[in-house]
Amino acid sequence: MAVVRDRPDPNGGAPTRAVGRSDQATYIASTGNVELRGTPRVQEGVNTHIATSPDTVMVVNQNGQLTTHGPSRTEIRQEPKTDERKNESKPSPSPNTSTTP
Repeated sequence: MAVVRDRPDPNGGAPTRAVGRSDQATYIASTGNVELRGTPRVQEGVNTHIATSPDTVMVVNQNGQLTTHGPSRTEIRQEPKTDERKNESKPSPSPNTSTTP
Protein backbone atom coordinates (compact mmCIF):
# COMPACT_ATOMS: atom_id res chain seq x y z
CA MET A 1 0.00 0.00 0.00
CA ALA A 2 1.32 3.48 -0.80
CA VAL A 3 0.07 6.87 0.39
CA VAL A 4 1.22 10.26 -0.93
CA ARG A 5 0.60 13.42 1.07
CA ASP A 6 1.75 16.94 0.20
CA ARG A 7 2.41 19.35 3.07
CA PRO A 8 1.94 23.01 2.17
CA ASP A 9 4.92 25.31 2.65
CA PRO A 10 4.04 27.96 5.27
CA ASN A 11 6.06 30.53 3.26
CA GLY A 12 4.08 29.88 0.08
CA GLY A 13 6.73 27.76 -1.67
CA ALA A 14 6.37 24.33 -3.21
CA PRO A 15 4.73 21.70 -0.96
CA THR A 16 6.82 18.96 0.65
CA ARG A 17 5.85 15.47 -0.49
CA ALA A 18 5.80 12.50 1.88
CA VAL A 19 5.37 8.98 0.51
CA GLY A 20 4.28 6.28 2.97
CA ARG A 21 4.42 2.56 2.35
CA SER A 22 3.00 -0.20 4.53
CA ASP A 23 1.10 -3.47 4.48
CA GLN A 24 -2.11 -1.68 5.52
CA ALA A 25 -3.29 1.94 5.41
CA THR A 26 -6.43 3.26 7.11
CA TYR A 27 -7.94 6.68 6.42
CA ILE A 28 -9.70 8.20 9.45
CA ALA A 29 -12.38 10.50 7.95
CA SER A 30 -13.13 12.35 11.21
CA THR A 31 -9.53 13.58 11.60
CA GLY A 32 -8.11 13.32 8.07
CA ASN A 33 -5.29 11.15 9.44
CA VAL A 34 -3.85 8.14 7.65
CA GLU A 35 -2.60 5.25 9.83
CA LEU A 36 0.11 3.04 8.35
CA ARG A 37 0.49 -0.46 9.84
CA GLY A 38 2.62 -3.47 9.01
CA THR A 39 6.28 -2.32 8.97
CA PRO A 40 5.52 1.18 7.66
CA ARG A 41 8.07 3.56 6.17
CA VAL A 42 7.69 7.19 5.19
CA GLN A 43 10.05 9.01 2.83
CA GLU A 44 10.21 12.80 2.68
CA GLY A 45 12.76 14.09 0.18
CA VAL A 46 15.92 12.02 0.62
CA ASN A 47 15.16 11.16 4.28
CA THR A 48 13.32 7.99 5.31
CA HIS A 49 11.63 7.07 8.60
CA ILE A 50 11.44 3.27 8.95
CA ALA A 51 9.63 1.07 11.47
CA THR A 52 11.90 -1.50 13.14
CA SER A 53 8.95 -3.61 14.26
CA PRO A 54 5.88 -4.79 12.35
CA ASP A 55 3.80 -3.52 15.33
CA THR A 56 4.89 0.10 14.81
CA VAL A 57 2.10 2.45 13.69
CA MET A 58 2.83 5.69 11.82
CA VAL A 59 0.18 8.39 11.56
CA VAL A 60 0.34 11.08 8.86
CA ASN A 61 -2.06 13.92 9.69
CA GLN A 62 -3.84 16.38 7.38
CA ASN A 63 -0.88 18.77 7.46
CA GLY A 64 1.56 16.03 6.46
CA GLN A 65 3.12 15.75 9.94
CA LEU A 66 4.26 12.28 10.99
CA THR A 67 3.75 10.70 14.41
CA THR A 68 5.25 7.29 15.19
CA HIS A 69 4.04 4.86 17.85
CA GLY A 70 6.61 2.10 18.36
CA PRO A 71 10.27 1.44 17.55
CA SER A 72 11.70 3.10 14.46
CA ARG A 73 14.80 4.62 12.93
CA THR A 74 15.42 7.57 10.64
CA GLU A 75 17.87 7.64 7.75
CA ILE A 76 19.01 11.21 7.11
CA ARG A 77 20.89 11.74 3.88
CA GLN A 78 22.63 14.85 2.66
CA GLU A 79 23.04 15.55 -1.01
CA PRO A 80 26.49 16.87 -1.92
CA LYS A 81 26.62 20.55 -2.70
CA THR A 82 27.31 21.60 -6.28
CA ASP A 83 30.59 23.30 -5.24
CA GLU A 84 31.80 20.12 -3.51
CA ARG A 85 31.24 18.07 -6.67
CA LYS A 86 33.30 20.53 -8.70
CA ASN A 87 36.14 20.40 -6.19
CA GLU A 88 36.17 16.60 -6.20
CA SER A 89 36.99 16.49 -9.91
CA LYS A 90 39.92 18.89 -9.63
CA PRO A 91 43.19 17.43 -8.37
CA SER A 92 44.71 19.31 -5.49
CA PRO A 93 47.80 21.31 -6.41
CA SER A 94 51.04 19.61 -5.49
CA PRO A 95 53.49 21.53 -3.33
CA ASN A 96 56.34 23.22 -5.17
CA THR A 97 59.62 21.55 -4.43
CA SER A 98 62.87 22.90 -5.55
CA THR A 99 66.33 21.51 -5.07
CA THR A 100 69.08 24.01 -4.74
CA PRO A 101 72.66 22.70 -4.66
